[in-house]
Amino acid sequence: MRKTIARRLTQSKQEVPHIYLTVDVQLDKLLKLRGELNAALEPQGVKLSVNDLLIKALAKALIQVPKCNNIRAAPPACRTWACSASSSSRRSSTRRRA
Repeated sequence: MRKTIARRLTQSKQEVPHIYLTVDVQLDKLLKLRGELNAALEPQGVKLSVNDLLIKALAKALIQVPKCNNIRAAPPACRTWACSASSSSRRSSTRRRA
């Protein structure tokens, strides 16, 4: 089963066109909000990461502007409700398949 999963992931990466969008953003206000939220949620044992907040913001943005979430199959573009986002410690990036 793992070999099948690995083979299909490799096949997808090789055969499906990908577009990566990297954006540098100032997170000062987000980090301040995160600190405030984490302080309020500490008694409950909840700790939010920057990634948690970025994914929430991305999901809300895609709901407001669903045309931004497209995949290219055969023309015309097909809309999908799935999204992918990731962030690293060095910089934030939003990855969108196209």
